[in-house]
Amino acid sequence: MVAAAPETTPPSPRGLRHLWRWATGQEASRWRFPPLLLALLAIALALRLYGISWDQGSLFHPDERSIYMRVDCMYRVLTKAPGYGDCTRDAPFQQTQPGFPSPTEFLDARKSPLNPHWFPLGTLILYVLLAVKFALAPIMTTDLQDLAMAGRTLAALADVATIGMAYAMGARLYGRGAGLLAAALITFAAIHIQISHFYRPEPFYNLFLLVAFWQMLNVLERHRVRDSAWLGVFIGLTFATKASALPILLPVAAAYGYLWMRRPRVEAQGPSAGSGQALAPLHRLSSPLVGEGQDPQGVAHQGEPGQAREALALRVLLTGVTALAVYLLATPYALLSFPELLEWDLRELDIVRRAGIVPYTVQYIGAPRLVYELQQTTLWGLGIPLGVLAWGGFLAALALNLWRPRLPQVLLLLWAVPLLFTIAAVQVKFLRYTFPLVPVFILLGSGLAVQAIAWLQKHSRLASRAAIAGVALVVAATVFYALAFESIYTHPHTAVQASRWLNANAPPGAEILTDNHWDEGIPDLGRYQVTQLPMFDGDSAAKMDSLARNLSRADYLVFYSNRTYGAIARAVERYPYSSAYYLALFRGDLGFQLAASFSSYPSLLGVAFADDPFTRAGLPAPQGLREQQGAAIWLDLGYADNDVITYDHPLTLVFQNTARWNKDQLLPLLLQPRAPGDRAPQQPLMLTPQELAVQQSGGTWRDLFHPGSLANRIPVLAWLFLVETAFLATWPLAFAVFRGLHDRGYLLAKALALLLLAY
Repeated sequence: MVAAAPETTPPSPRGLRHLWRWATGQEASRWRFPPLLLALLAIALALRLYGISWDQGSLFHPDERSIYMRVDCMYRVLTKAPGYGDCTRDAPFQQTQPGFPSPTEFLDARKSPLNPHWFPLGTLILYVLLAVKFALAPIMTTDLQDLAMAGRTLAALADVATIGMAYAMGARLYGRGAGLLAAALITFAAIHIQISHFYRPEPFYNLFLLVAFWQMLNVLERHRVRDSAWLGVFIGLTFATKASALPILLPVAAAYGYLWMRRPRVEAQGPSAGSGQALAPLHRLSSPLVGEGQDPQGVAHQGEPGQAREALALRVLLTGVTALAVYLLATPYALLSFPELLEWDLRELDIVRRAGIVPYTVQYIGAPRLVYELQQTTLWGLGIPLGVLAWGGFLAALALNLWRPRLPQVLLLLWAVPLLFTIAAVQVKFLRYTFPLVPVFILLGSGLAVQAIAWLQKHSRLASRAAIAGVALVVAATVFYALAFESIYTHPHTAVQASRWLNANAPPGAEILTDNHWDEGIPDLGRYQVTQLPMFDGDSAAKMDSLARNLSRADYLVFYSNRTYGAIARAVERYPYSSAYYLALFRGDLGFQLAASFSSYPSLLGVAFADDPFTRAGLPAPQGLREQQGAAIWLDLGYADNDVITYDHPLTLVFQNTARWNKDQLLPLLLQPRAPGDRAPQQPLMLTPQELAVQQSGGTWRDLFHPGSLANRIPVLAWLFLVETAFLATWPLAFAVFRGLHDRGYLLAKALALLLLAY
């Protein structure tokens, strides 16, 4: 096989270099797992388990809450525990037979207590958590919060295992250095840390997906029957976790199709052709497939004349049958209750395809395709440096493989590209939809970085050092952002903080309006009269009349997050009155003032990574909000997707009714529809009176640049002269930095000149 990509080590003294080689497993062959990888896995587990009870038992993630409630009900019905009858009142469960089902009852979807009658997610995670609850039953009684601790621990372990698989894939495709780099970046990727704090299918999906790719490489390389069987196992588990796993079938078909096309050539060569010749086509299409410590010659002895296409067809059949069997074993009611499954899937597909069908997708109306995913993953999921490396690695791998295909990378791209375009094609764009792409993109980016460093070391020592410094900067920035993100778990949830503030400041019996329609609520408000505003209902005069009446009587108005105003205020055509209500409220025109705000931005060493939920909706920030959120350095990264902030660190606002206007005063204001172009003035972009005076005192354009000057008479030539002059001034520097290139940096010198001139 082709030798692995050269390992890269940072320039260092001999002692540090020896330590680096030991940590990366290069010093001695006995290290099957490099000590650095083991350290990364330990750090990753600590980052994912820290703050595991981030919601203080309130279960603010709605998908998690549904999973825990269904598992708890399933357990109570199976064991006939007290109160199990409450779990069979809804229509789908009314024929459920309590107790462990007999084989006949198990096969009857209407009677089986193991049928969840709930298929928005793969049911594998339900059964796994149910098994955990049964395992803990002899030791302890588990409530919903205990199930949350168990489920989140499983999610954290699955993500840590994903890091291990990313290392294995990176080492196999690009060399050990790339594997360690990918493992380090995924360890500290903020999106991995956050989603591992929720019991959802994505961490398990990522793990099964990478193992399935590993088995594809085994099928290509080793030609063993058991590899085909294991490939089927993990494809089945992938589908049992998420129904959107369909694109995985493309690389599987490509892998077997490649073997099918190679089979006649292998048989024609016969055993005398030797193992190296038998795998020659695979060599030309791939990066190294054999990891360190493996025998590259021993994998080709399967290519003997006795093996025919019929044997390969049987292996394909084995993969398919195994995948189907594992899928049905993990999700039996996908078949036994297929009409119900189909109804769920069609409903979910309809919701995903068109934004605004349900209230929680109104936020995506008008979201730009693909640009939204790129922006959210880069700014919030990964941080800008890692986001550039990940997306850049994917695009570079795509371009390079169009020019010269490498089979393992082609398999990854055959899965990633269709999935990415599927995500971009639908209108609903939750960040978790893009999450499965993240470890693969990081893997491709890490491999490209290591290969680029290895190539530069042969041509330019200075450029290779600059590349190593660039990679080190990406790692350092990712670590900084990860530690900043961990800070959100160092204090109580913002909704819990708001609850404590209200209980300390609002008198018992006060009337509290909660603007949290289709959103989470503020816990522990039993002392108060709480009314929820149905803001996602269609706009009408009756709705505004009810809103005016509630606002006039309220003492406080509370927002759990920006889910309502961040979506409704953008959909002016659908909500002309409600969007105008939010604009007037945040301007201070309705007699309500911001009494308290509770935020939990990722922050470290005085640097806060803040999101802006107002500008995208055309709303002003409530007066006094910024003063309540102190930070030495404030990095406003713009709008953050609800998946980023709504569950574990939403901006929670509490307004107090200070003017006490009556309904007749409020209703005329609420019945003034907002025009589509009516947006809040962006004061931060306006000049202050002092700045305006300075600018006006500098003179007009005619005063500063005379129309008869040479530059104004021949502007194109003047511009070209300026560029060429800057180029000549920069050429010596470019020649020194890029002398390893064929043109000695001639073309790059002009771009460098513009950058330096602007700087």
